[in-house]
Amino acid sequence: MSLLAYFPCGRRARRTAPAFTLIELLVVIAIIAILAAMLLPALAKAKDKAKSLQCMNNEKQIALGYSLYTTDYASWLPVAGQSRGGGVVWPAEWFVEISPYVSKGTTNIATLNAQGTIQACPSFNTNKLAGVGLSTDPELLSFGGYGHNYCYLGYYDGATVAYGASFDRQKVSAISKITETILNSDTLDPLPSDDGTAILEFFGYSYPPAEITGILPGRGYTRHNLGANYSWADGHANFYKWKLMTPNTSDLDWYWQKIK
Repeated sequence: MSLLAYFPCGRRARRTAPAFTLIELLVVIAIIAILAAMLLPALAKAKDKAKSLQCMNNEKQIALGYSLYTTDYASWLPVAGQSRGGGVVWPAEWFVEISPYVSKGTTNIATLNAQGTIQACPSFNTNKLAGVGLSTDPELLSFGGYGHNYCYLGYYDGATVAYGASFDRQKVSAISKITETILNSDTLDPLPSDDGTAILEFFGYSYPPAEITGILPGRGYTRHNLGANYSWADGHANFYKWKLMTPNTSDLDWYWQKIK
């Protein structure tokens, strides 16, 4: 008998493709979940590393801006902040002063937006400051997560009267060890406990360890895997773990105070 007799209208037999069982499907999903759990930390670490490298490049450009500024201004360095009177100092004056050399020049902190410039650390989010009650500060956008060595290389113009000569504008020629003196670096980040008690000035400077003890106790530089990127008086920039920047000696401010 012809096979067509078993299949009316000329239809032929079809083979049915084997399907996954529910258990097989669950096993596949479990394997994918395990692989994702293994890969995500590695991807996050690679992303953080890329941000740290971009941050270091920013600090190199900042060091170049400092160098060009001191060449044009008879060796005088920028100062950290701009005094507004009554003890208020806005910590972005250094960037205003080097901005003609590294970005669009500005003369007013109030109109300076650090976002999208080399003054913005890719691992810093301005919303961190807004989250501790600083969103209404008029110069908030001028801050991008970097700060000047204010304690030894110039706090603001005229600071001598209130704080002594070491806090006034300094010359790069006064630095005795240019390879060991910090110009600029990542800054501290706020904590939830700072809500209602913090001011922008707390987070706008490159702090030597002794100063942190008095201003924000128990802090350290933690933005890039428990460290920070630093630019130095000789123009180079690099990353150091915070532990390495706090030697176990009485001279805690070793890398900030190499002044003649």
